[in-house]
Amino acid sequence: MIVYIDSNIFVNAKRRKEKTTHKISKEFMDYVIKLNRKEDKIDFFTSRYTGVELASAMIRQTQNKYRAKSILYELGKEWEDKIGLIPENPKKTIKWEDFLKRLQEIVIEYKVPASDSIHAMALLELSPNYFVTWNKKHFAPLIKKMKNTIMVDPKEFMSELKKVRIKNKKMKEEELYKEVFRRLFERKKFSIDKEIRNYLAHFYNK
Repeated sequence: MIVYIDSNIFVNAKRRKEKTTHKISKEFMDYVIKLNRKEDKIDFFTSRYTGVELASAMIRQTQNKYRAKSILYELGKEWEDKIGLIPENPKKTIKWEDFLKRLQEIVIEYKVPASDSIHAMALLELSPNYFVTWNKKHFAPLIKKMKNTIMVDPKEFMSELKKVRIKNKKMKEEELYKEVFRRLFERKKFSIDKEIRNYLAHFYNK
């Protein structure tokens, strides 16, 4: 199972000023850190550009470059074995003209804000099972065309997770995770067409 996490989840998990999303974002990230990627068979990814966005948030929050760098270092050590980065090969040579042209095409085709185009590119490259973000409206046109990807925010996920935990105390983390998304799917919280619904129904019945 592959899950892509938007940068705003990371940022809000560290920015205490984000009163409406900080607590739930931190709760979600704490959950991600506790999982064992190999044993639970759940792979989490984000863009390498997330580090840049997080650096911007931390310097604005701390107003101290040494403190900001310290926080980024600590987070890097904490997340390095838990969250994969896209592109996976940082040494791969890219042509900047082609790279920027591709971002322009994505912005025009999927109507995503320029600041989200990097993540949209990563989503298209990775084609994850799930995409976790607070900016669902920004990515709606893109996700609608990505028939194998479900978009959800941390609040939806964590709310359902708590209910599932109470009823399934002995359930393994991998199965717990699948059960949460299965329930969300059945409640039709996602704007998906009949073809996608049939595909996911087949996936969950395996």
